[in-house]
Amino acid sequence: MIAYVHIGTEKTGTTSIQTFLRNNKDLLQKQRVVYSSSLDNNGSQWNFTFLAYNDIRSDEYCISRKIYTKYDFKNHKKKIFLT
Repeated sequence: MIAYVHIGTEKTGTTSIQTFLRNNKDLLQKQRVVYSSSLDNNGSQWNFTFLAYNDIRSDEYCISRKIYTKYDFKNHKKKIFLT
């Protein structure tokens, strides 16, 4: 099995790739290509990007979700996997 993962920052085409894969999921399955949308979050790649963070950042993602402390950071990572 081969797995392709694209975890892009802003303006790298991630949302476009996710939209294409989601819109063509049935056709892709016929070609034996599986698109897992388990962490897709309605077309937003930000959960994937956040999981790659090593520490809290002062970016829109962390600020909008009130991630200010290491405790918030750790709990938000857990929350992503539990939802």
